[in-house]
Amino acid sequence: VNSGKMSFDLGGTTASATWRDAALSAFYDNIAVTGTTSLGGLLEVALIDAFAPLNSVSFTVLNSTGTLSGAFSNVAFGSRLTTLGNEGSFLVSQVGNTVVLSDFTPIPEPSTFATLAGLGALGFGALRRRRRA
Repeated sequence: VNSGKMSFDLGGTTASATWRDAALSAFYDNIAVTGTTSLGGLLEVALIDAFAPLNSVSFTVLNSTGTLSGAFSNVAFGSRLTTLGNEGSFLVSQVGNTVVLSDFTPIPEPSTFATLAGLGALGFGALRRRRRA
């Protein structure tokens, strides 16, 4: 896995039995490697079928029976990776000979920011009126 990209679809919390069948049901893609694994290239993650993972759920997307070495070119272990659809980001970790995605943090919709700004302005206006009275 030294070049190119590794793409994983997450559609549920159960690891798929075969590669790339996550799109068929509520599973997530994962790879099991027999032997040594050398990482490189891009890591990509997509949420499918409106799946919204909880931040308490982790996904083991790669498991090697041998040594796991190298790194992805677009994200370091211990850093966050944004999903392809910009729904949120995962913490990417190496745990022994596995690659794990965890601590999903959703990215709020732009309308959420507008709503919060509007509520803040209303609260500030009400506070100013109250002080004048």
